[in-house]
Amino acid sequence: MPTKTSQIEDRLNRVERELKAIKALVAGQEKIPWWQQICGDFKDDPVFDDIIRRGAKLRKKDRPGAR
Repeated sequence: MPTKTSQIEDRLNRVERELKAIKALVAGQEKIPWWQQICGDFKDDPVFDDIIRRGAKLRKKDRPGAR
């Protein structure tokens, strides 16, 4: 039967390995600009397409001489 200390050591080792993996992942992402990281996330999303359409409609309405 494992002792409480060995269980804690096992959990700590697992957490340290996971933290190391997370740090490596984050370090790799820092080299890529944020806007490139999210580029394409909304491809073929009908809700996003609607947002873009409505935004264009508002901008067109705000142009000088537009009604």
